[in-house]
Amino acid sequence: MADKKRFEIVGKEIVIRFPIVPTVSGTGKSMTLATTRGKETFMHDGKDIMVNLNVYVPIEQWSLDSK
Repeated sequence: MADKKRFEIVGKEIVIRFPIVPTVSGTGKSMTLATTRGKETFMHDGKDIMVNLNVYVPIEQWSLDSK
């Protein structure tokens, strides 16, 4: 994402942008759609803001959607 910020604060909202890349989780229990793979940090008003992001669907629901 060359020109877009992953994290920004707009008004009273935190806007997070990540590509959707479906991947089976390590445990096989879910389909991960987006993840930071741990903590990411961005600056706002001179403060470090930390984010951990995991967006996922239970694998049994993902299987139903893909049929």
